Amino acid sequence: DKISDRAKTVLKFIERILNESNPLIINDQISIEIIYSKPLIQTFENYQLNYYEKDHRLLVSMLEYQRENPEAIIYLCSADIGPRISAKRFNIQTINLDDKYKLPEESTEEQKLIKKLQKENNQLKSIMPKLDLKFSNYTELIKLCIPQKNIKTIDEFTDRRMYRLKSCTPLIQKSNQNPIFALTSLTLSSDQIDSYNTKLLTYYEVCEQHCREVAYDYYQKKSLSFNLYFLLTNEGTSPADAIDIQLIFPDGFSIRDNKSFQAEEPKLPEPPRKPKSRIDFFPNNESELKPSSLFNNLISDDSTTTQNSQTITITNNNCVNYYLKVLKHSFNSELVPVTIYYNNVSEIKNFHISFKITANNTPIPIEGKLNVVFE
Repeated sequence: DKISDRAKTVLKFIERILNESNPLIINDQISIEIIYSKPLIQTFENYQLNYYEKDHRLLVSMLEYQRENPEAIIYLCSADIGPRISAKRFNIQTINLDDKYKLPEESTEEQKLIKKLQKENNQLKSIMPKLDLKFSNYTELIKLCIPQKNIKTIDEFTDRRMYRLKSCTPLIQKSNQNPIFALTSLTLSSDQIDSYNTKLLTYYEVCEQHCREVAYDYYQKKSLSFNLYFLLTNEGTSPADAIDIQLIFPDGFSIRDNKSFQAEEPKLPEPPRKPKSRIDFFPNNESELKPSSLFNNLISDDSTTTQNSQTITITNNNCVNYYLKVLKHSFNSELVPVTIYYNNVSEIKNFHISFKITANNTPIPIEGKLNVVFE
């Protein structure tokens, strides 16, 4: 190495001094003299120095030389702070070498290998995808507002729905017009009105049962539901392939993907067809209305759907899994939103979502947390 080479050069120079003359005159003010004698043990004892310390040997040599040459001005020239401090104890002047004369430290073979591997690793990182998951506001935190309005009771909810339904689909009132005129004007007959009103009253009963047994349950869910929108980002320099995203939610609420949650909203059956005139007949075997089995459109706790080239699976242990085939570099992808809903306002509290992202061309999973805060 460089230090070894420099040491060899200095030793050759010292050998040349020995072969030519000692001392070697460099110029009028500089000469180099090699002292062959070793310092005496007694000198170490006199100055309370340790013979086995190399720095002390150097100091004792200088002290003996100064004693033999009292007219000489002696300096200790060293980049090592230890000998310089010891020299001051004996009033020996010191010169500190500037760092610019130092040779740069050389790396060992192991250090060279580490640097090489680090460089290769950085090169690989520079051509890899860099995936991350955030909310749609590009942060790891989202704030949601707790509904302030009171949730209606089942009777309030049913009465309100039935009032609107009966207002939109009222019973037909019989008129007191002359029967002969009624025949000529093609107005509805008394039998038609009675038949229609009977079916409509049955329709009212079925819809009320629907409101109490099915619709109110969904109304409660929707009143205490919140939508979460996620954004997958790739800030790397290459596309990510076969991306799996796992989101783990805490207990305390239920989860649906947003589209499925909206599809759960129960639909009312079609009301009976209203005759338009006396000659407007329809078959007597018109499909019969049935109660709540027509409206129970709920999906199971475990569901898998495919939307916007994404596959989303929600398990009954509050785990949501997404799968995407590819995400180009410098692109973002909005994930299928999910809806969470509570059974009671008192159960609503802040929580965090743990996530893990893996892809075919990312050697290490990306893990993190997203925080949901209620206000």
